[in-house]
Amino acid sequence: MSALIDLTVTVPLLWLGILGAATVLVYQKWFGSTLDIPRIGPKPTLLGNTSKGEFYQRSVEMVNEGYAKYIVEFNKVPRSHLKLTATVRHSGKYTGMDIADEGMLGYDVCAGPLSQNIGCLVQPVYDEVLYALQGKVDAAKEVNELVTASTARMFVGPDLRRDPEWLSTVSGCTVDVGAVASDLQKHYKFLHPIIAPRLESHKQRQRRFDKICKILIPIFEQRRNMDSKAHADMIQWLIDMAKGPDTDSGRLVRRMPFLNMAAIHTTTHTTVNIILDLCHRPESIQPLREEIIEIMRAYGGVKVSTLASLKKLDSFMKESQRLDPMDLVIFNRQITKPVTLSNNITILRKTFISMPIYPMYKDPERYPEPETFDGYRFYKLRQAKEQARYQFAASDKDGPGWGFGKFACQ
Repeated sequence: MSALIDLTVTVPLLWLGILGAATVLVYQKWFGSTLDIPRIGPKPTLLGNTSKGEFYQRSVEMVNEGYAKYIVEFNKVPRSHLKLTATVRHSGKYTGMDIADEGMLGYDVCAGPLSQNIGCLVQPVYDEVLYALQGKVDAAKEVNELVTASTARMFVGPDLRRDPEWLSTVSGCTVDVGAVASDLQKHYKFLHPIIAPRLESHKQRQRRFDKICKILIPIFEQRRNMDSKAHADMIQWLIDMAKGPDTDSGRLVRRMPFLNMAAIHTTTHTTVNIILDLCHRPESIQPLREEIIEIMRAYGGVKVSTLASLKKLDSFMKESQRLDPMDLVIFNRQITKPVTLSNNITILRKTFISMPIYPMYKDPERYPEPETFDGYRFYKLRQAKEQARYQFAASDKDGPGWGFGKFACQ
């Protein structure tokens, strides 16, 4: 009998011991770091609560401590070794943002036909901005509508550009993505498949996406049988450049919310901050207005050359972005193949990396008196040094507001 009792006690304990050892091994494999490099903040626990809580409380301080060193090196890394983290950050499986991981079609269209057609889109987009500005006063709310309307001209063309149903749906879908991701972040990841379908934000996002499909799929199907040269918009460029599985209309429509979110969210944030900075510095209004009037008269309206010549306005916008960048960190990527740096440290597969932009913009060695807003800071730099480097739309290692190098605007 005693032997039987011993077995009933020791066998379960043995299995518990094996299970515990296996858990430790799995934890070390997936959560443990094999990199011999300094760590900022506490090591993550099994569920990651400790490190997440610490970063939530001290993120700016921690990022300042771990200031960027390898941004130039990562610009040399092939795209095949890195992927966007939008799927992870925005709970892509439940928000549709996982389309970002499925090929480079969206990037190829933006880098190709969209960039090539900027010249012919400047005036139409300007017209949409003027139309959207009529009677507007609430900066944060109305700028979002303004950006959505101007983006619509480039993305869906003249037929839908002022359609109230389209504008409200695509703008709302952008908000829904953030809401779903925020709601899911409150829960452990292994619970997401159970929780997501029950979230009101997820249901709202799905209703809006269904409406987007209802609006766009017939247009995609119709455009396939039309002359592609007749349309200069994202719908046509996606159709023209899609290959293989991407040619499916439903799959192409899935890319539209992601592209719209990328355009609307960042542009709205930046524009609102510029307006607020301008309101806080009314002495800057008249000089900028005079520059705009002078350049518009000289070039006969709004053109690409007009925008490139608005150097004071461009400088003010870039300074606004410098003091309030879009994110605390940029270049958010996941390593898909091991990357070895110049100091022989190898960044392992599945590692998440970022570059801190906030401390870069506050570094006195890069920007004298970094806490002071100087609307002419980059205007003066353009007079003395390389002009293109200091433009608002430019991105280099000292001011990667839009990313850096071949990974800019991704």
